[in-house]
Amino acid sequence: MPSRERRRFKRYGLSETVRVSWVDAAGRYRFVNAKCLDVSQTGMRVELPHRLDENCYVNLRMDRYRFNSSAKVRHVSQKGLVYEAGLEFNGVWRWKDLENIVSRQPEFASA
Repeated sequence: MPSRERRRFKRYGLSETVRVSWVDAAGRYRFVNAKCLDVSQTGMRVELPHRLDENCYVNLRMDRYRFNSSAKVRHVSQKGLVYEAGLEFNGVWRWKDLENIVSRQPEFASA
């Protein structure tokens, strides 16, 4: 029996490095290069080597595409030695900018 999709917006595969930065519970500024797994109009799923706290805020950056956004961590799960985090973009941002990036990917496909 097929599962029912509950998402409002389609996800697109995007294999890019994303710079994720945040302030940890001790007040230290942290950053890591994460792998973007997929993206939608409202968020992004990334794979990273560090666990993020749910409901914390992060900054996202892809210099190659001049993409900057902030996001809230909605969920985190451990997958072997790495973590997958679902991030929800904050406020108003330009989906068209990221949609153009996604459409230029050779492996452009819906996830």
